[in-house]
Amino acid sequence: MKYFVKLVVVTFSLLFCTYAYSEQKIAYMDMKYILNNSKAGKNAQDYLKKKFEDNQKKLADIEKGLKKEESDLLAQKSILDAGEYKKKQMNWEKKLLNTRNKEEIYLMMLQN
Repeated sequence: MKYFVKLVVVTFSLLFCTYAYSEQKIAYMDMKYILNNSKAGKNAQDYLKKKFEDNQKKLADIEKGLKKEESDLLAQKSILDAGEYKKKQMNWEKKLLNTRNKEEIYLMMLQN
């Protein structure tokens, strides 16, 4: 009985004497500010900007090549045989479609 009384006293003292000294603090982080002003954020932005410009240049070069190839093909239209011209035109159109697909994929990656 003696131990039971001690157990009850200790239990009640623990139940009523527990105070939570913690405070709930809510903090907000401005991610735009962090990305624009931190060293890692600036490096990431520079890297992405450089990558974007490189890809734009590559796509522009490919488009120039396709336009040149188209003008060459049109210049050879009267010289080439109809079947041979058709084959070259089909190859050029395949290249054009592949280039456009690459551009669409690239733009979709940028949007995500």
